[in-house]
Amino acid sequence: MTFIETERIELKRNLNDSFEKEVVAFLNSHDGVIYIGVEDNGKICGVDKLDETMKKIADSISNSILPNSQDLVKVKALYEEYKWIIEVEVKKGNSLYYIN
Repeated sequence: MTFIETERIELKRNLNDSFEKEVVAFLNSHDGVIYIGVEDNGKICGVDKLDETMKKIADSISNSILPNSQDLVKVKALYEEYKWIIEVEVKKGNSLYYIN
């Protein structure tokens, strides 16, 4: 799989403080996908603590974004080039979403 950043695809080396802002941006504008464990140049670096990172993502989506957007965000692990990455698929919502 080739990873290239576009208007609808965001690549992140690791989970950081800008994650919630990017989710909210996709919720308020258009569908998008965030890949965690992929560098900006598309190189797969993987996620070290997969389960812990996925839990942080789920907690962040349910606790930090209002109104509730859990039905619009799908998180799954992918195994690419012998490394785990996380795909966060975000659908455009019908409300105005914000960070709590």
